[in-house]
Parts: sequence; C-alpha cells; structure tokens
Amino acid sequence: MADDRFGLCLNLKLNAISQYVAFNFNSFAIFNGVPLGASTDGIFELDSGQTDNTQAIKAFFELVTTDFGKTSPKRLRNVKVNYETSGYLLVNIKTDDEKEVEYNLVPDKTGQRQYGQKIPVSRSQQGVFWMFRVDNLGGCDFSVDSIDTLLVLLHPGR
Repeated sequence: MADDRFGLCLNLKLNAISQYVAFNFNSFAIFNGVPLGASTDGIFELDSGQTDNTQAIKAFFELVTTDFGKTSPKRLRNVKVNYETSGYLLVNIKTDDEKEVEYNLVPDKTGQRQYGQKIPVSRSQQGVFWMFRVDNLGGCDFSVDSIDTLLVLLHPGR
C-alpha cells in the first residue's frame, strides 16, 4: 500500500486539527470503545503506543509564524516550555532571516512540568518573524501545555 494518503482530524471540543500522514486507512470507526482503521488489507485496532509495526511513530507540531504583535526586530532571551515526555524532544526555532537553531528538551514523565524548561536562545538569532517546531525523537510520547517567550525588542537597523 502506498504511503500517499493523509487524514485530517478535527477535535471539536478543543478546536484543534491534527494531520496524519502515512496512515493509509480509507475509513475509521470506534466500535465498542475500540478505535479501528480499515484498508484493503483488513481492519486494524488503533491502540496507543510508541511504535507502528515496530517503527517509531514520528510526530511534530509547528506553531503559526508570529511577530509577537511587535513589528520591530527582536531577539528572544529565552523560551520556556511546559511539557511532559517519555523521551527527548527537539525544539527548532527559526527566524525570518532563515537562521535556524535546534534545542533538546530532556525526558520528564512525572507529569506536566509545572515550571517548565527554559531554553536560553542564541543571541545571534534575531528577526521580526519567528517560527517554532517541536519533534519527538525515537517515537516518544509527549504533550506540550505551553510555550512562553521573553522578548528583547531591537531598534530598527540594528
């Protein structure tokens, strides 16, 4: 079966959309509380786990590009992430000048980190627009509650 399909799921309670790729089912159902996916190869139970047929499940999310409501150039002093994960997470921060820096978040499965992990952002990274992406590494389970930033506004031309 080709890996050319993708699915979209809308969570009406949270107004959140998830996109699934290489998840090649033509229909889904919940029967007696069990999620099922169907394809020409049969019907499969969709249980939670970190692997799909022994392959790590890659997952990521990207936040919408933002200028944080400020049109002037800026640096980030730090980024604080409140999260829970069974493995490492990779946080990719990119600016409009295409400068991209990656940071690792350490495993913490003790519940959502109340105080979060602070990421000291590189001082060489600056721009008007900022993009954030969080990837799981090795198929680890994760959830992110919030991402907060501390901005340093720069003067134009600096």
